[in-house]
Amino acid sequence: MGSVYRVRHKDLQKIFALKLIRVRHSQNADYLNRFRIEARALGKLQHPHIVQVSDYGIDARCGGTPYLVMEYLEGMTLDQCLGGEPLLPMSRVLSIAGSIAGAIDYAHDCGVLHRDLKPQNIFLAGDPSESRVKILDFGLARIADVPARREEVGLPAAPPAGDERHSWAEEADKHSVVGNPGEETLELPDAERMSLTRVGSVMGTPGYMAPEIGRGDEAQPASDIYSFGVLVYEMLVGRKPFEPQGGRPLRPSLSRSTIPPELDASFLAPLEANPALRPAKAMAVVQSLKQAFSLHRYRVWRAREVPRRIGLAALVTMALLLLFGILRRAPFVRAAESSLADLRLSFLASRPPDERIVLLSIDEATLQADPTLLADKADEMGERLQKIMDRRPLGLGLDFLLPERWNRSQAFARFVLRNQDRLILAGYFTEAGAVLGEELFQGLIMAALGSQARVERLLGFVNIVPDEDGRIRRSSLGFEKKDGSRLFSMPARAFRLITGRDAPSAAGESAFKIDFSIDRHRYQRVSWKDLPRLLDEQPELFRGRFIFVGGEYEGSQDYHRIPRRPGEKAGDVSGMVLQALALDTLLQGRPIRDVPPGFVALLIGVAAMLVSSAFFIRPKTVLPLLVWAGITAAYLVSSVVLAVGRRLLLPAGLPFFLSILGLIAVLALRRGLTFVAKEG
Repeated sequence: MGSVYRVRHKDLQKIFALKLIRVRHSQNADYLNRFRIEARALGKLQHPHIVQVSDYGIDARCGGTPYLVMEYLEGMTLDQCLGGEPLLPMSRVLSIAGSIAGAIDYAHDCGVLHRDLKPQNIFLAGDPSESRVKILDFGLARIADVPARREEVGLPAAPPAGDERHSWAEEADKHSVVGNPGEETLELPDAERMSLTRVGSVMGTPGYMAPEIGRGDEAQPASDIYSFGVLVYEMLVGRKPFEPQGGRPLRPSLSRSTIPPELDASFLAPLEANPALRPAKAMAVVQSLKQAFSLHRYRVWRAREVPRRIGLAALVTMALLLLFGILRRAPFVRAAESSLADLRLSFLASRPPDERIVLLSIDEATLQADPTLLADKADEMGERLQKIMDRRPLGLGLDFLLPERWNRSQAFARFVLRNQDRLILAGYFTEAGAVLGEELFQGLIMAALGSQARVERLLGFVNIVPDEDGRIRRSSLGFEKKDGSRLFSMPARAFRLITGRDAPSAAGESAFKIDFSIDRHRYQRVSWKDLPRLLDEQPELFRGRFIFVGGEYEGSQDYHRIPRRPGEKAGDVSGMVLQALALDTLLQGRPIRDVPPGFVALLIGVAAMLVSSAFFIRPKTVLPLLVWAGITAAYLVSSVVLAVGRRLLLPAGLPFFLSILGLIAVLALRRGLTFVAKEG
């Protein structure tokens, strides 16, 4: 298309590149006018990846030679780069292609086509490792119109040598019609703006020329897109996409084994024979390649890393489950969980007590009316309690250990022997396995009962064991002696007297949680001092009821702390009230149960595995954090809903602590991992 000289501007003392263009029609006035218009259009292309045209003109010597003055670059062409070293890596190809695509799309938007994109017209300026991409000869194919053979049009010799006072630029001043791309002297009519698309002679470089150009059709932006596709293909594969005999382009993955098949479609899209099927923009080709390559890298990364990271997540999960198994039995954890359980159970609606339960209290008023010691009241107790039994109650339970000397009271002995089937006497099972309360069964009573088995059937054990924080929350159905025999608690025996069946156990456990939503203040209470009067005035008061008899005075040492209900002051309740609440809990048939630890461990394991895997696999932490927060919140909300709606207690404190601890551990481990993002 011409020759390029390295020249120095005589005034600026700055180096430029001077291109002399070979044309057949340099004497044609229409051509010269069109050259000025198109050269001015090229000068208006201001893009970092397009060689800048700073001046143009027609040299009157040698019949008139058009010339362009351009910025001077040092480096090599892409053709030289491809021929002098191994194939370019994908990252370098995408970088060069992105620069070229940006320039092509910009020029097309300005109404200018290149028409001869090829490696020789891509210049890599500067250091090869950090070179800047520049496209050469943008639009010159249109200016030249038809390339001339060297013998048809002579070119001027190299600019004459000499001192700077007689530079080539100075000589050109005498013979040139000079233009400046920045001058506003020529208007560019709309009809001429796309003059580069006129039908002209076939021009371009075989192998890079679009099929429609070979058929003689006019050039269009899709033609440059085709040439760009060939160029990108050659950069990465090392050869042009077509066999010598022509035909459909070869898939890049078949030509070069290191190219992933995911990229084939992106490479072949700009090489479609039909221009309408090619991408509209060169940058769309690059973006498609980047997205396809990113998906390939992501797929390879996942195939290699996901199994490893799932294994790491499994280790984190196992560590959390091990901590759960160890810490859930720790006293401070049990105390914290109990307090959290109290908080959730406080939302249970208050319910009235079972009307079949009556509390007969030896209270402060009784002691003030008759200060006789309880140990000396065996005859009185026997006689009055018998009068109660004569009213046909469901049963009666004495909630205090009876003095040993009462076994010598005939009145009390007769009471016990006459009411064996409806009477429960208090017993206490020690940690050493001894039974307190059997001292009563000596003398007359033991002689009448005749066997130890009948003695044990009369006993109802009143053991009350506080939790780690000193509060009572549980009662028991019974205890097992060393010989394997079973001793039943007073609530369990009372339940059988009232219902005729054994009390149900929760998952085979003998302990159960007391329901403190029962309004204990609404139990019907009778003071021992008022008993004679009530037996006469209200003979039906005890019929069909179960009567607890116990002490409720300051010196009884039978008061216990319980969880506080909303609106209540912290305080203690008597052992008799606790026994009544335990019996009431059994009678309502809706026990408060703990969710089995195995199920809780399963929930923790599934959540830990899911969340830690997400943190270890996903490049960004936003979604894993949302998943973690969602699971944690859902668990805590479920713990409240289950407690209030189903009376099921999920441990809340320890799982929440493990959730925080696990998050910290996962984030710390994540800092040592590398990630590949999935684009598109």
